[in-house]
Amino acid sequence: GDVVVAVGTTSVRAIESVYWLGVRVLRDGAARAEVLAALRDPAKPAVGLVGQWDSYDAAREGVDAAAALDAVADLAEEAGVSRVVGTTGLLIAPGYELRAVDALVTNFHQPRSTLLMLVAAALARGEAGEVGRERMEQVYEEALREGYRFLSFGDSSFLAPEWVLRAGAAEWAPSF
Repeated sequence: GDVVVAVGTTSVRAIESVYWLGVRVLRDGAARAEVLAALRDPAKPAVGLVGQWDSYDAAREGVDAAAALDAVADLAEEAGVSRVVGTTGLLIAPGYELRAVDALVTNFHQPRSTLLMLVAAALARGEAGEVGRERMEQVYEEALREGYRFLSFGDSSFLAPEWVLRAGAAEWAPSF
């Protein structure tokens, strides 16, 4: 399928949260009905997408990303809405396996932040937790050595697993 490149850590959390909402919709008829009712009622403030640890409790669900995302899109269509609004508490840290995002464009983050934990998880791509941390440290050491700027108005990086990098631009292209 297509390569999904998230721009920014917030996009990663949003896309991954919609994935987990799709898993809930596909696996639990009551959750499907609840989400459908919330989508149909504009007075409801938001759909609770996923709790902080829900994805870890449901890990290894084996639901295809396209199927989960399509389930949410189909539900929105059924509800007659063009967007899904919700909240998420999803914490992406080493040990979390990205399900719907393949690569990430992000700036260089503050040391000891949850954003760095997300970057480490993205760089691990399902391998042992220390792998992501080690890769992140390599990336940040290079950034420091080369004088990259950090934080919101700094430089950015493209972080992707080897298979995305090997595929090259001929096999995938971002779509807007």
